Amino acid sequence: KFRWCTLSDLEQRKCAELSKALTAFQPDRLLCFFPFKHTCFEGCVCLFLKANKADAVSLDAGDVYSAVKLHGLTVVAKEIYEQGNCVFAVAVAKRGTLNIQRLRGVRSCHNGARWTSGWNIPFGFLLARNDLSWDEAQPLSKVISEYFNASCIPGVGVAAPQLCALCQGQKSYVRDKNHFCEASSNEPFYDSDGALRCLKDGVADVAFLDHLTIMGATGIPKNLDSF
Repeated sequence: KFRWCTLSDLEQRKCAELSKALTAFQPDRLLCFFPFKHTCFEGCVCLFLKANKADAVSLDAGDVYSAVKLHGLTVVAKEIYEQGNCVFAVAVAKRGTLNIQRLRGVRSCHNGARWTSGWNIPFGFLLARNDLSWDEAQPLSKVISEYFNASCIPGVGVAAPQLCALCQGQKSYVRDKNHFCEASSNEPFYDSDGALRCLKDGVADVAFLDHLTIMGATGIPKNLDSF
């Protein structure tokens, strides 16, 4: 039996469909778990993989780094895209409105917290240019919330509410019904498609995402630039 820890409702459904297809060859060969909706990555890595209650999880490259570096896990497979092995991090804005050198005080949407193209690369760029002044004794999320006017970074958590201010997921005092700023498809601005939607809807001034979303998207206004 192979136990897969999923990170979203959509991934759970895909896993369940695969498990059903495999049943024709061997019953219960693939088991799918979607354990913790609000802390999916930490839930899978810490409580399932390390506690020997799951065998594998599919992660963004940014989370892969943390899984290997902090939790002693290992990579066993990777995606290879038709366009090549590289996925580029891009910032997208309406033409003529922004310069990558001057982003302080703007509204931003990101595909996900700790994701390579929406978190690690852009904030690494800002730190390298000294646009962000970060004392590692304080959370990076606090520094980011002071840099942007408002943001939507799904999965960032409750420690920096300003980084969820632009998100549009359903709010509820009932945990299972609260999808606000959640790292799942229940948050409209989650993932690279969601970050681009956030920009197209005029909610943000800049969106941070991967280049494959730009290449594969349809109906993109001609007044958008990526840099």
